[in-house]
Amino acid sequence: MKSKKDRKNPILEKRPLKNLDLSQVGEVLRKVGESRLVHLPMDQVLPRDNQPRRYFDEEEIARLARSIRHRGLLQPILVRPVGRDRYQIVAGERRFRAFEKLRKTSIPAIVVEFTDEEAQAAAILENLQREDLNPLEETEAILELLAMRLGKEPGEVVRLMHRLSMRRRKGSDNVIRSEEWEVIERTFRELGRMTPESFRLNRLPLLNLPTDVLEELRRGRIDYTKARAIARIKDDTVRKELLKRTIEEGWSLPLVRAEVREYLQAREVKVRPVAEKAKSLLKKLRWGELPPEKERRALEILDELERLIGRA
Repeated sequence: MKSKKDRKNPILEKRPLKNLDLSQVGEVLRKVGESRLVHLPMDQVLPRDNQPRRYFDEEEIARLARSIRHRGLLQPILVRPVGRDRYQIVAGERRFRAFEKLRKTSIPAIVVEFTDEEAQAAAILENLQREDLNPLEETEAILELLAMRLGKEPGEVVRLMHRLSMRRRKGSDNVIRSEEWEVIERTFRELGRMTPESFRLNRLPLLNLPTDVLEELRRGRIDYTKARAIARIKDDTVRKELLKRTIEEGWSLPLVRAEVREYLQAREVKVRPVAEKAKSLLKKLRWGELPPEKERRALEILDELERLIGRA
């Protein structure tokens, strides 16, 4: 009978990326400059469906197109063959989009034979090396890489990291010997940035930000530390106004935090008397029963209170 340590996870065994050495993929990316440069027809090049960069700023694409028109393309795109006379972009979709805007008929490219797993890892690694990749895109890229290596959905990876962290804090040996934890630790070690715990504490919360804040963060218009501070405001109207002013007026992080703190403190003072009275009344209700007619009236009052709070 196999020991617990020797047992294999059948899901992980089916995922080739689990044992993929990211440093080897990174080495391929570093050596692509030595590969043969070709000029591919634009209509033979296909964008990736699941490329790590989710947002493309049209103004940035236009600026890149103008730069290419005057200076030429400084770095060719990286593609892999995916059929007869068909090539899929591994890295360089912004450059490809700029060429489309310029109505070019061909584009300089380097063709590398990559498996699906290697292509995804290469795309993520190439993006992670870009200076303009914002923290949200970086977080999503790393999470996607972990999901592929673990054979799970991104949401499952988030829950797994929280669960394993809790067990580690309790000193569970099962976590230390966990194959999933080894995959997570190895991934961050090979990426050479952050630790699983710092990623869990500082980056994963970004995925839970309100939609309006998340969108501005994705577009790179606000720093993620400011985004997290602004997200503490639950009132949509107030939050959106603060978000707008922060971006347009270039507020510093201390100023943003001060504004958020002032708003929350003012709101707490205003709401506290109501909250305290409601708490006191609920405590009385817990120990006594109301006649049916009074209970109906109490429910009506509570419904009205709920509507008032909803509009606050």
